[in-house]
Amino acid sequence: MARWGLAFAKLPATDDPFIIVATVVLSGFLVLGVNNNVVSSRLFPNNASVTKQDTAAPQQPAQVVFGRIMRRSPQPLTLLNYGSIDMGFYTAAGAVPNTYYFQNYNIPEQDAPQILRGQRATIRHRKVEWVVLNTPAKKTLRTWTGDPYHKGQITGGNLNPGTRVIAQSLTKNYRLVARHTQSFESVNVTYRLYQRRAR
Repeated sequence: MARWGLAFAKLPATDDPFIIVATVVLSGFLVLGVNNNVVSSRLFPNNASVTKQDTAAPQQPAQVVFGRIMRRSPQPLTLLNYGSIDMGFYTAAGAVPNTYYFQNYNIPEQDAPQILRGQRATIRHRKVEWVVLNTPAKKTLRTWTGDPYHKGQITGGNLNPGTRVIAQSLTKNYRLVARHTQSFESVNVTYRLYQRRAR
């Protein structure tokens, strides 16, 4: 096949086919064999990169699972990804952010308190139809206070700075629709999807 490819390419006589084939093979190995971004792509819908360490059954990413749920709703697609970097939830749902602070960044809360303050107000005033958030797999909404060593900051696994501060407001205004635990950056993370309660 390599010989056919080289014959088809009609290389000048001065080019060394061995060097070209070796470069193509090495490039393919580096892209597919070393870099795991390919297996985290849409080419692998049941994705080993997000599957929990304690299960052999491949999982789909939370973004795909939650996006499917949100798109089935007749309500307008408004979403807040509370306390962490987006991770593709808006894209998977087809939602366009309608609030200024629609995601958090990897900086301490004390350096930009307006971000989480704005997100908490969004939940309190029911400004979005859907809220996505995460906690470590073994923590609940009311027990996750964030990493004590990185107070008010996103930590490994893209974990938010803590959900305990919004637990009461969130459960008053929103109902839990889905929960999905998966691995991210070698941390088992539970994502939760909430929908605004009817008045």
